[in-house]
Amino acid sequence: MARLKLSINGTTTTPESNYVAVYSKPDRRLYIQDDAASERAFVLDGDITPGFQSPEYRELTPAEIAAGELVLAATPTKPDNTLVDVRGGVALWYNLDFEVIGDRLTWAGKDSQALLEAGDWLRIIYV
Repeated sequence: MARLKLSINGTTTTPESNYVAVYSKPDRRLYIQDDAASERAFVLDGDITPGFQSPEYRELTPAEIAAGELVLAATPTKPDNTLVDVRGGVALWYNLDFEVIGDRLTWAGKDSQALLEAGDWLRIIYV
């Protein structure tokens, strides 16, 4: 188990015990637990990914592959902060593998065009 490093107001420390960080999606809290006592040591309230939408999961269709793009459920406000990865594959890089124009995620003419195929599942996270 990896050691947890805590950073509070710019000061980083490594506690003497091992801790486990558990993110609870329903209540949007990060629980940091001492692995020996299994008690909640810290609770970080609030959204730890401010501004990000819930991930959008998409299975690529033959039409999307042919077009080299798909239409997102919403229009990202910060397109260059978009994160995309392929299930069972790799993370895609903005500008190198894809870009976002309006509400469209496109990979036409990008490095990932030869990698993506119909039936691939994408996880897309954006602001």
